[in-house]
Amino acid sequence: MADEPFLSVAGVSRRFGATLALRDLSLAVARGEIVALVGQSGCGKTTLLRAIAGIVPIDSGSIVLDGETVAAPGVEVPPERRGVGLMFQDHALFPHLRVAENVGFGLRRLPRAEAEARVADLLERLGIAALARRYPHQISGGEQQRVALARALAPRPRLLLMDEPFSALDRRLREGVREETLAVLRDLGIAALIVTHDPQEALAEGDRVALMAGGRILQIGTGPDLYDRPACAFAAEFFCPCNKIPGVCRGGWLETPLGRFRSPAIAEGGAATAYLRPHALRLVGEGEPGLAGRVVGQSFLGEARQIRVAADALAEPLRVRAAAGEAAPPGALVRVAAPPEAAFVF
Repeated sequence: MADEPFLSVAGVSRRFGATLALRDLSLAVARGEIVALVGQSGCGKTTLLRAIAGIVPIDSGSIVLDGETVAAPGVEVPPERRGVGLMFQDHALFPHLRVAENVGFGLRRLPRAEAEARVADLLERLGIAALARRYPHQISGGEQQRVALARALAPRPRLLLMDEPFSALDRRLREGVREETLAVLRDLGIAALIVTHDPQEALAEGDRVALMAGGRILQIGTGPDLYDRPACAFAAEFFCPCNKIPGVCRGGWLETPLGRFRSPAIAEGGAATAYLRPHALRLVGEGEPGLAGRVVGQSFLGEARQIRVAADALAEPLRVRAAAGEAAPPGALVRVAAPPEAAFVF
């Protein structure tokens, strides 16, 4: 059916000895959709990719790909029959094969002319046709990444799984290669799961972002969904470090030393914490509502400046994101404020 997910992972668990790497995990990916899978090291991201690929068996649950059950109790379709492409951060190119030979390595069962045509098309799409006869050691890291992508795409997989594919590249090169990779995937209409530990990379990559922790998916949605509407404290802090202000709920508001913030889900009289990102706070003038404090340090961030303000009512200094030209010398007395809707309350 048209509304059925292209990839369905339902209630999957996987244990390694005493470690439960995947815990009743469920995930759905639409045809042609790119999902960024993000989380801290050890949260189960790579295990999930390997389970989908068939490299790691599952203990319970099911994995259905394009209507075919490839893993379930009593069912284990071997990796080579799943039609899944894999791409890892180390590229794993064969050093003794030229670029074109690397890309065509998985096409040996095709007629030679068809295989050569497919390789040539991918090299052209990725802008590396001129490298066809070079060996991996003769090309740059970014070029090796493109070759690895072309090799993964050559067999025309139903699904592409990418494990930290851009982490070995420097920051400036990484952004350009990532954009090129996503453009090719969308042009070919290939569904993909891309693992990363970098929050900003995840927000930039995926049509949707799945945040993992402890073998589970905590929240999935578009980048703005996760950034602007985090479902829990972990999600709020994962995408941007937050100021944490404790308070007590009164009449649907969390009352804190910094001000009142909306908290409709917290019981009357209950304790909770307001999570505020540095850019949600601002320095205000004398006499305006706000929390008094003293500047104890600042960091220049290029387009902005992060100012640290200590207040007697708080255990930790506040981090306030200000314009790069905004002056606040150490020791200066200032006031900090935030709008009522700026906090995530948990």
